[in-house]
Amino acid sequence: MESRSLELKVGLVAITGILILVLATIWGKNVRIGAGYRTLQVVFTNSGGLRPGDPVTVNGVKKGRIEAVELHGNRVLVTARLAPDVQLYSDARCRIAMVDLMGANKLEIYPGDSGVALDLDDHPAPLIGSEVASIDQMMSELLLLKERVDTLLVELQESVNTLSLLLDEEKTVEPIHRTLHNLEASSRGWQALLQEQAPVLRASLQNLQEISAELHSLLQAHGPDVRRSLAQVPDLVQRLDRFSRTLEKVSEQVENRRGTLGKLVYDDSTYVA
Repeated sequence: MESRSLELKVGLVAITGILILVLATIWGKNVRIGAGYRTLQVVFTNSGGLRPGDPVTVNGVKKGRIEAVELHGNRVLVTARLAPDVQLYSDARCRIAMVDLMGANKLEIYPGDSGVALDLDDHPAPLIGSEVASIDQMMSELLLLKERVDTLLVELQESVNTLSLLLDEEKTVEPIHRTLHNLEASSRGWQALLQEQAPVLRASLQNLQEISAELHSLLQAHGPDVRRSLAQVPDLVQRLDRFSRTLEKVSEQVENRRGTLGKLVYDDSTYVA
């Protein structure tokens, strides 16, 4: 009798432990028993490592879990169960996000704020989701970045070597020092020359100022005569042009032995006594 009582107690303890374990598992996964859950389907180009049982969060709050991840053609169809108190709108967005650096993922839902409620029971078309970069993608991008950094470091080392050659003491630094010394000496020479010739320069500037003043007064005094003379310049130019043409004609006649002057120059009988 005592052995049966002991076995009964052990059985009750075992059953109680199993029930506690099941309830703890249900509570930990935020699973509710009974109806009321709604189904949401989302289409992705890549599953991003999402698996059935992964959590579904709405604005960061856990509100469901992934039921199925299926391949449909070249797309991935993800079926999720949402809690009944979740309200989605027409501009709702879904994406695959990482939970931690160990590779765990979740389905993150942003319910939207358009004000137009989305009826999941009467919405046959799945939502279009977006996925974030996975660990593998980030590692591949880091490898590409590492290659670029290595190339940049090699080019930087070559630039440093070239700069070291340019800054060689005998080939570059000393000639630069000599050039700067020569420039400094030339500057001192010009400064001394300007100091010596300063009186002459001041006198020249004074004379130039006096000449400018005299020209100004001369133009003011004889301005009308100068303007009349300038007005007669075009007529004088025309007369000189006509005189030049006349000389050309006379020269042509003489060269061709025509006209009185041509005959006078080339006719030998003119000079016979």
